[in-house]
Amino acid sequence: MWKYFALIRYLVPLALTNIAPDIAKQVLNRGITATDDVEDTLASFGLAYGIVELMFGSLTEMRNVGLVLLVSRKDRIKGLLTGGVIAMVGFVLLLITGYTVVGTYLIEKLHQVDEHVSEMTKTALVYLSLIPLLEVLAQAHAGMLLQHRHSLLVGVSSLSDVITQFVMIVGLIMTPLKNEDPILIPVLAVYAGFTCRVVINVIGYYCTVEKLMKEEAEVPLTIPKLLHFLWPLWLVQIAHKISRPMISMVAARSAKNSARATETIAVLALTFPLARVFYGWLNNLKAVLPPFSKETKEHRAYSVREITYFSMGCCVFAAMFAFPLAWVPGSAQAMVATLMGVNLTLAGECVIPIQIFTFMGICVTFRAHLTGWLLSKKKTKLLAPSGVVRLVAIIAALFILPLLGVKEAPMGVAALLIGFITEALMVIIGATYVLKTQTYDSVQLASEQQLQLPELYNPRLSGMAVESMESIYIGKGFISPAQDHHQGPSHTDVPNTQELSHTDENHQNGIGVEKPDSNEHTELSVLNA
Repeated sequence: MWKYFALIRYLVPLALTNIAPDIAKQVLNRGITATDDVEDTLASFGLAYGIVELMFGSLTEMRNVGLVLLVSRKDRIKGLLTGGVIAMVGFVLLLITGYTVVGTYLIEKLHQVDEHVSEMTKTALVYLSLIPLLEVLAQAHAGMLLQHRHSLLVGVSSLSDVITQFVMIVGLIMTPLKNEDPILIPVLAVYAGFTCRVVINVIGYYCTVEKLMKEEAEVPLTIPKLLHFLWPLWLVQIAHKISRPMISMVAARSAKNSARATETIAVLALTFPLARVFYGWLNNLKAVLPPFSKETKEHRAYSVREITYFSMGCCVFAAMFAFPLAWVPGSAQAMVATLMGVNLTLAGECVIPIQIFTFMGICVTFRAHLTGWLLSKKKTKLLAPSGVVRLVAIIAALFILPLLGVKEAPMGVAALLIGFITEALMVIIGATYVLKTQTYDSVQLASEQQLQLPELYNPRLSGMAVESMESIYIGKGFISPAQDHHQGPSHTDVPNTQELSHTDENHQNGIGVEKPDSNEHTELSVLNA
């Protein structure tokens, strides 16, 4: 148990980064409800912030760039410049949306809101146009901190974001802005929170990581390589952002009347953030394997087997809380009524969706663990199909489930679960492909070296088996350690008896025999299993 203490200490602060955004949204909503123009302000800011998240929420993946690719000072500059260019594109697009008829069509026509709400939303989009740039700065430095296992700083920065927003909300509702320009209250609170998070991450980087960074990496990072790593992660994020609004819309349309439609949206709005408390933090498992699979001066390297056991333990820990609360009669209804402050009738409608949500932790664990392994291998391209297939599976489920009699909120959550299962299966397929490719490459290497070994083409035989077999043949004298393998084995018809005896003795004593890398052998054996 104690050997996993470093992993637990690393993961716990990261759980705050999942909980903090949900808390921050509730803080912003509470601040808006204190204004004089509550409904219009709430609708305007909700639409504006939703558009910003939908268009540029994928910039959160800059954290994975910092976690895996930014290993030197020059790489950091290239990563920040690339992210800055993308953020500037976002800045321009938000200004165009806020100042032109594009925004009028997107907000007023598609969302069918009145002109006053449309104008407030466009104003909020202009105000929020610098958010993409702050997101790049915050996430890139957070990734570099996680690369060196400083998750506490990342967690503190996320918590400080929420606290700063709360303090700003409390202060601003006592100013004339409450009446004169209420949309500025949540906007200024968001900027204050983001700024605080950026400052803590950047200062934390310069205090802890900067001195450990090389001036230039052995293999310099190029812009095409960075974009090749990043675009699949963006695609997956976009699929995630689209799926939930789509589910809410279709689930509401499946209701019998407008009253039931409103209730369906309310149930989904209640259950989504509540259920994420049980499984959302498991997403951070993808940030465990990349930093802990490498040895540092402070910490030993963990094998893939150990990290796999840790991930499975986290899944069991989450299930120990989720399943009793969801499936013990009356517990889910009481939990929703108590925590959310709603009546027992509406809380009763949330029971079935919450029960369906309990199975998502299993899918998230497999997806996150294997995503972390693919990140460490820089094979993010294989993650791209998972987001697309997830979206297709959700759309198909939303059409098929009503035919089976499943409608409204249970239909929406069931469709989301089907999407999670499909996405996890695609990530498993991608990881299996990488594993098999590595095994095949090891066998090909042995073939190119013309080693006279036994039959090796076994899908379950790792590349370390080739190295071990080669060591045995060296020990037996059939292959000389100094011999150029590309020229093939020695053509000596009869090996020198004295040399063979001497080599045999060295092999028995363990001298000159190359030992396989235990971490790599464990990694392949675990994933094969």
